[in-house]
Amino acid sequence: PGPFVFVVDAGDEVVVATGREPVTGDLGLETIGLEPGSWLEVDDTLRVRGVDWLYAVGDVNKRALLTHQGKYQARAAGDVIAARASGASVDDAPWGA
Repeated sequence: PGPFVFVVDAGDEVVVATGREPVTGDLGLETIGLEPGSWLEVDDTLRVRGVDWLYAVGDVNKRALLTHQGKYQARAAGDVIAARASGASVDDAPWGA
């Protein structure tokens, strides 16, 4: 599998998108003020800038268009999502936990 887009909301959904282009055209991003079909800009915790509940990993964030990086980012984002959900501190320093 390729990149992943995590949507953490009241419904706790996970949306998966694959490819080496930002396949974000039909995700409904326009409903939250993002441009469909574009790359998703993320902060160092992989949260999409301007949307406090949306995380984007892998090819859709254009940080590293490599499958193994997408898998690494997915694990890192999962850790951040779990930490924020439980009220734990989040380490967003470069090479942080």
